[in-house]
Amino acid sequence: MIIDTIGNMERYAGAVPGLRKAMEVIASTDWQKIPEGQYRTDDPAVRYNVFSYTADAVFSEKAEYHRKEIDVQILISGKERMDLSPVCSSVEVTPYSEEKEAGFVRNEGIVSYAAAPGFFALFFPGEPHAPSLRLAEPDPVKKVVFKILA
Repeated sequence: MIIDTIGNMERYAGAVPGLRKAMEVIASTDWQKIPEGQYRTDDPAVRYNVFSYTADAVFSEKAEYHRKEIDVQILISGKERMDLSPVCSSVEVTPYSEEKEAGFVRNEGIVSYAAAPGFFALFFPGEPHAPSLRLAEPDPVKKVVFKILA
């Protein structure tokens, strides 16, 4: 997992294939105007999804993990909490699905990150994370999640 400012994303581009393509998309997109949906880039290893929702859950019993893709989560507007669970003690709740490229383990929430615009959270394959949780009050959120083949 990496949490940093978008301005520092270049620091990690050499170690994370596809991150430069995500940076190009970030720099060339008006995120306030882009509609929700799934998008592809000219790099087959990089795609992204744009979501809008209200971060209103206080806790999630499940944390999501992936086996093949890196998640790069960026809030365009709003605030939310993301819980992170340890890989070593995770108890599977929903078995991994090849089709969905996701599985779920019990969220043990040993670390929480207060996500806000201007920052990104990068989750490597196998790192359980539970995003979309509220901080103090429910908050409307617009978010982009890049999916990068590892």
